[in-house]
Parts: sequence; structure tokens; C-alpha cells
Amino acid sequence: MKPEEAADDEEVLRQVGAPLKSLATAAMLKAQGSAASSQASSATDADRSRRESEEIATRKAALQATSRADLETVFSPDWIDRADAHEIYTKLQEAAAWRSEDTRCAQAYARIEESVSDRYGVRPSTYQDEIALAAGLENGHEKRGRANDMRADAAALDDENKALLDQADLQDQLANSAIDQEDKRQLEEDRDQALQEAAIAGQDEEQLDAEAERLHNAGLEDEQVQGAMRVEVTHTKDVNRAVKAGENQKRGHTRRRSRNRAKSRASAKTMSRGR
Repeated sequence: MKPEEAADDEEVLRQVGAPLKSLATAAMLKAQGSAASSQASSATDADRSRRESEEIATRKAALQATSRADLETVFSPDWIDRADAHEIYTKLQEAAAWRSEDTRCAQAYARIEESVSDRYGVRPSTYQDEIALAAGLENGHEKRGRANDMRADAAALDDENKALLDQADLQDQLANSAIDQEDKRQLEEDRDQALQEAAIAGQDEEQLDAEAERLHNAGLEDEQVQGAMRVEVTHTKDVNRAVKAGENQKRGHTRRRSRNRAKSRASAKTMSRGR
């Protein structure tokens, strides 16, 4: 190749290479720009995601605080007296939603369960919806009402039984007092009877002596007089024993009636207490 031709070829390559080099540079810059734009977009997305997370956390905290404040009413002693099935169900669901994250809400959940169970005898958490809960509360209220009526009747019977037992105790005291008085009177009667018998015996002895003297004066022998006296003594003793036996039998009947009445009252009182 001639020197002139070589110089021409070098010039051509130089002229063609310059634009290609410029295109490569432009492509590189574009790629760098795209990368920079992508990085900027990623940064924007991360910032947006962070802001959204913060907003969600803020709203959640606000809702949790609102629920916590709203559930404070269930800790009032008379809340269960005023709450209907709708309020009970709503409060229970609200407390259940936060109880795993909030201690106070967990306490409110337990409080609702306990209050409803104590008043109605049912556990509200076992019902699937508000309608079922309302039916359960009504049924529980009726059962508790019947139980309360039965307890009131039992209390009234207890009061009546107590009054009867008190009355029986009083009657026992009166009966015992009457028995004591009767025993005392019996002792006095026995003493009087002994005195009377002693007096009668003295009178009989005087009468027998007078009769024996009369018989002697009438001319009877001693053996005849003694035989007559034995007959008279036997007759007098028989009469006295008969009179005494009748009086003792009468007094015995009276004392047995009093004691039997006391035993009957004691038996009735024991049976009443056993029931």
C-alpha cells in the first residue's frame, strides 16, 4: 500500500470511530441515569411504605385506646344489671379482639365472662352470635328466677320450722314445769295422806278398844272378843287400802297424761328438726 492510501484509511477510521465512541458514552450515561432513577424510586417506595406503616400503627394505637376506654364500663358493679344481649355481645367481641395485645382488654373479657356467668348461669363466649346469646340469657334468667323462688320458699319454711320449734321448746318448758308442779303436789298429797292414815289408824285403834270393851261388858269371852276384833281390823284395813288404791290410781292417770303429752311434743320436735 502506498503511503498516501494508508493515511487516507486512518482518517476514515478516525472519522467513523468518533461517533461510535459518543454513542457508547451516551448509552453509559443513560444506563447510569436509569440506575440512579431506579434507586431514587426505591428510596421513594421505602419512604412511602415507612409512612404507611407509621400511619397504620398510629390508627391501631388509637383504636386500641378507644376500645380500652370503652371497655372500662364493664368494671362497674351495676353494669351487668343494665346491659342487654347486644351490649354484652358487642363488648365481648371488642375485648376478644384486643385481649392478646392489651392487658386491660384481657381483664375486661374475663370480667364480662364472670359477670354474665354469675347473673345468668351461662358463658357468653360459647354462643356463636348475638341472637343465640340473647336466647341463652333469657333461658338463664328464667332458671335463676325459679332457683331464687325455691330458695325464698325454703327460707320461709325454715323460718316457719324455727318458729314451730321455738313454740315446741316453750311447750316443753311449760310441760316440764307442770310436771314439776304436779310432782310437788303429789308429794304434798302423799304427805297429807300419810298423816290422814296415821290419824285414821289412831281413830281405828281407839274405836277397836272401845268395841272390845263393849263386847267384854256384854259378857263375851276373851276368845270371842279377840275373834271379833280380828274381823273388825281386817275390814278396816281392807277399806283403807281400797280408798288409798283409788286415790293413787287417779293420781297415776293424771301424771301419766302429763308425761305422755310432754313425750309427744318432744317426739314431734325431733321429727321436725330431722326434716
